[in-house]
Amino acid sequence: KLYPNPASHHFTIESLNTPLFSISISDLMGRTVLKQSIHQQNATVDVSGLSKGIYQIAIETGQGLIVKKIAIE
Repeated sequence: KLYPNPASHHFTIESLNTPLFSISISDLMGRTVLKQSIHQQNATVDVSGLSKGIYQIAIETGQGLIVKKIAIE
């Protein structure tokens, strides 16, 4: 679960499957703008340093890769 979407300063990721995962946020040109390892099931990610726009989030868990889009406003 990823919310709120759109986000302004932060968003939350809830993972029911694993407490250890990593995220990579890329702009629509494919440039990685944020990469972070997370060691808990629920985590808040600070995106206040990102420009407004649409981003792709790749969430890597031990069970596979999940890709989502998020709007930053």
